[in-house]
Amino acid sequence: MKASVILLLSLAAIASVAGGCKDRIKEISTPEALLKRQHEIWAAARQSLRTDRPNLNLLRSLHKFLCYRTPRRVDKAYTGADKAEVLARLRTLGNAYIEGVYSKLDLTGGQVRLKRPVTVEQLRAAFDKLDPDYRAFQSMVDGKP
Repeated sequence: MKASVILLLSLAAIASVAGGCKDRIKEISTPEALLKRQHEIWAAARQSLRTDRPNLNLLRSLHKFLCYRTPRRVDKAYTGADKAEVLARLRTLGNAYIEGVYSKLDLTGGQVRLKRPVTVEQLRAAFDKLDPDYRAFQSMVDGKP
């Protein structure tokens, strides 16, 4: 009897924690949350590219958000009146990112490296070329002038 009470209490505790996790997943998978996270990754990548040894993993993560996760979620659940414009700009930025930045990365090994003979300066220049367009997009979706 005592064991079954403990078991029931344990199951109730697990269920309450699991319910909280489900709400947290919904909260972080909204279009707004993904856009916010994408903006954070973009800013971190920009800052990292100012160093001598940038974190190229950030560029891979940015690719996943910019080209896949965020557009999919915006298409499914974004409720703003500018949904079509947001999607179009995301796709334009994603395509430009693939062509300008992502194409310079070597993803064949376990870690992200630059393709030969690409230099950090060339990668930085490609990123900097896209940065004004991304900042304009960020201002548009954040509602800031």
